Amino acid sequence: MEGKTKMSSSEHDKAVVRERARDPHLLDLQMRARYHRDRHRLYAARVGGSRPTSLSKLEELRRTRELAEGSLRRAEADRTQYPA
Repeated sequence: MEGKTKMSSSEHDKAVVRERARDPHLLDLQMRARYHRDRHRLYAARVGGSRPTSLSKLEELRRTRELAEGSLRRAEADRTQYPA
């Protein structure tokens, strides 16, 4: 593998930060999708426990998670289709 240089871990981290900084909207969508995914997973785990839970709340969290993930997927698809 001549001619190729490996990026150090810190260089890779810096490159990732620069890439994300170029598109703050995409970063925001990623954070929102993760937040809603985590909320849904936590509540779903709680349903199996002894504390009272609501299936309608679980369904609402699932729908919100799906909407956030869909928005992220569309933004990522648009970004690959129309790069800056």
